[in-house]
Amino acid sequence: MYKRSKFIALLLLFCLLNSCGKLAESQETDHFHAQKLTSENYINVRFIQSGTTYPIRMNCIVSDIEESKNEIFFKKITDGKFIQQFVNTYQAFELSTENHSTDFRITAFVHQKDKKTDTLCFGEDYGTYVNGIKMDDNTPLLPALKQRIHYKTTFRTKEEILNED
Repeated sequence: MYKRSKFIALLLLFCLLNSCGKLAESQETDHFHAQKLTSENYINVRFIQSGTTYPIRMNCIVSDIEESKNEIFFKKITDGKFIQQFVNTYQAFELSTENHSTDFRITAFVHQKDKKTDTLCFGEDYGTYVNGIKMDDNTPLLPALKQRIHYKTTFRTKEEILNED
């Protein structure tokens, strides 16, 4: 009886130590994976400041280049956690059945390693397109992106907007 109890106790101790080692290894892998995501994945955002009257509509047929126009701002998002949440959210979008045109104010180019760059276009308050396809608006995604790029209704200089990070 004593040998059996001792054997069970040793077996439980071995299992406990083995699982702790795997947990630590898993946490190290998760940390490494998050660092890898940050360096290989990013979002370039092109936008017109909120409330700005622009002479023409910004369309969704654009290239991901940093132009030097005063009316258009550019931000690069490299936070791996934000990027992963952003990607997971827009990949769950559903096709829209609404038929209205959108004056695009924000364009996000989502770069992910070994994947084609996705282009998301947003109106100031409504209208979402993913790779040229109209999708149902997702309430939390646009406000989260606006907050991240400091998209506010007050007029500020380009330097004030770009130096907030």
